[in-house]
Amino acid sequence: MREIIIEIPKSNFDVEISVDAIRIFDRYDTFCLFSGDSDFAYLSRFLKRKGKHVMVIASGQVFHTLKEVADLYINAQQIKHDISSVKETTPHEGRGLDIGSASGGQGSQN
Repeated sequence: MREIIIEIPKSNFDVEISVDAIRIFDRYDTFCLFSGDSDFAYLSRFLKRKGKHVMVIASGQVFHTLKEVADLYINAQQIKHDISSVKETTPHEGRGLDIGSASGGQGSQN
């Protein structure tokens, strides 16, 4: 009997995501990582050192350092419950912020 061995190459997806994030980090203020993988801890620390916000959205096992580094951690398994518990509201006029009247804003000074 002949034995057949099939090798499946390891994906470099984590590396590709990290390289892309480093390449474009200066374009964005916040990065959302949809993974709890420890491979993203170094990337998260890099982004934080560069003054970026890091949000981690993951379920299951999440590397503890990733939670510590993140500005916000969201348990993906809890999202459905959180969304369904929000009551639907009717939009009101004038709900937005008048930028000109906000403290520190540079709106018109009439």
